[in-house]
Amino acid sequence: MRRVVTMLGLATLAAFAWVMPAAATATPPPAFAGKYVIDGTSDGVIGGDAERLENEVRDFAAEHGVQLFVVYVDSFDNPADPEAWGAATAQKNFLGDDGVLLSVAVEDRLYDLNAPQALMSDEQYDTLASDYVRPALKASDWKGVVGTTLTGIEKTVLNPGSNGTGVAVAVIGGVVVVGGVAAGVAIARKRKKEREAAAGEAPLTMEELEAKASALLVRVDDDLRSSEQELGFAEAQFGAAAAAPFAEAIAAAKEQLTAAFAKRQLLDDSVPDTDEDRRAWLTEIIERCSGAKASLDAHTESFSRLREVEQRGPEVLEQLRAQEPVVAQQLVAARESAAALSASYAPAIVAQLDANLTEATGRLQFVTECIEAATAELAAGEPSAAAVSLRAGEAALEQARTLTQSPEVLAGELAESANQFEAAAADLRGDLQVASQLIGSASEQDRQALQQAADRVSGLLAKGTQGDPVAALAAAAAANVEIDAAIGTARENSERLRRAIAARDEALVPARSEVLAAEQFIETRRGAIGAQARTRLAEAKRQLQLAEQVAEQDPTRSYQAAQQATQYARAAYQLAVNDVSGWGGGGGYGGGGGGYGGGSDGSFGGAVLGGILGGLLSGGGGGRSSGGWSGSNGGFTGGWGGGGSIGGGGGLGGGGRRGGGGRF
Repeated sequence: MRRVVTMLGLATLAAFAWVMPAAATATPPPAFAGKYVIDGTSDGVIGGDAERLENEVRDFAAEHGVQLFVVYVDSFDNPADPEAWGAATAQKNFLGDDGVLLSVAVEDRLYDLNAPQALMSDEQYDTLASDYVRPALKASDWKGVVGTTLTGIEKTVLNPGSNGTGVAVAVIGGVVVVGGVAAGVAIARKRKKEREAAAGEAPLTMEELEAKASALLVRVDDDLRSSEQELGFAEAQFGAAAAAPFAEAIAAAKEQLTAAFAKRQLLDDSVPDTDEDRRAWLTEIIERCSGAKASLDAHTESFSRLREVEQRGPEVLEQLRAQEPVVAQQLVAARESAAALSASYAPAIVAQLDANLTEATGRLQFVTECIEAATAELAAGEPSAAAVSLRAGEAALEQARTLTQSPEVLAGELAESANQFEAAAADLRGDLQVASQLIGSASEQDRQALQQAADRVSGLLAKGTQGDPVAALAAAAAANVEIDAAIGTARENSERLRRAIAARDEALVPARSEVLAAEQFIETRRGAIGAQARTRLAEAKRQLQLAEQVAEQDPTRSYQAAQQATQYARAAYQLAVNDVSGWGGGGGYGGGGGGYGGGSDGSFGGAVLGGILGGLLSGGGGGRSSGGWSGSNGGFTGGWGGGGSIGGGGGLGGGGRRGGGGRF
């Protein structure tokens, strides 16, 4: 059973909140703290679109189960290397095998794309970076790069399977209608949304785009000129009213072609264009010309058929007369089928069928009128006028035939919807069991979401289809999305908590050991230990105490405090070793000048070193031979925050990850 995981937010994974800078500044790896998109730039490059982008990424995660995190800063810092910065951010935020991170330094024009190796191959990663991410960044499209990256993930990484609803089966006036009062019958289907046909196609090269755009411009320009001439003949032969749709199509095509030539002029002028601009303009030319050509071809074909009818007027009239009663009989059978369906399904569905069949009756009446008009026109020696009447009759008869088939089509779709509802109901019952297992250990927020979704599912299952499997299936699909999201979030948060607890336990053991070792070393040699080592030890003990205090209620914070305790304890130990090695100058406890008092034995010196006799001898006359307390070596150097983020070392963020990017 496929689960679509909706991430409602990433828990805070750092002890300090990240504050967005007010001026251009270098920024260390941040915590996303429940967000998908962070704008930490001094200029606020995404402006008021933050919420829109957040929703866009959140919706993508809900539908596809892949999460995209995006962070914008002025410059990368601590570390400054883009790939290292991205890796540190991914580690800091527990990014798992479903999380992709895009980090952008807008001032330095550097970026990193960090992705799990379990999600995409190296080839897919390179395609995503080179064909989607980098072009958008190069164009400084800070807002658009989010959607571009999501498109790249969908087209490059994800399987072509689909997830959605919706099939339309009603025709009215020759137009397929989804829902609506005008005889539309919408059949909702769960998890069936077609992807674009071109999703798996490789993009055309610049040379291929150039050739295709140029050829289409010439072809459509020629077709338009020919169509304008053809329009004049059509108006003279069949009248302006019959030719009006053709005239409208020509006007629309001319507008599209004018816009396409304007883009071509931009490409041909002396102003240098970026590759991204050229690709976008060539693509627009192709789209505009293709649309114009398709419309012209359709109307040209229509007029070709009209001329054919003119030449075969009497024959077409007899065919139309013969087909009309056949469709009229189909309409009678369709009314009987609709009556049978009314016994099993809701009145709203039957009303849709009645509307379809009423429209079919009207179409057949119009066919009768067309036959009468064509008969008179042929008798009067007006074949062109008769051709217009006959073509209108043919179109109306085809629409009537389609409408009479709606009960049969709908019956099949309703039966399929009922079967799909049963499958969806079984799926939802399984979801209820999973939710009941998670709800006991979930957080309060997750518990509420699970309970709300479970209540909705229970109510839906209790009602069943109630004679409308279409509406029931649509409701089941919506309920499935909600409960899958709640389950996914609860599982994600539970897994994150499990990782944090494991990290905490792994960090506390060495922290206790390091603090104890440093404390014992300093305690037994305190006569030689200076203030720096003692300060580091005190801080290590404080951090260890904090880690122990919050171990149960906040494993993440406990982990971080334990890491800090280990770092400070190691620093204290090293500083203490330096102090002891410099104590007394030369060697041992007495140095090279005879030691304390000119030859004191080792036990006496050890007592002084251990601080036992320190109080008695402070300021004494024996003196140290040389060096005094010179062993501090200038204090401890290096940061205290290194190695403290979850995800480092042990790989708590899910499998291996890779990064890359650089300048754009």
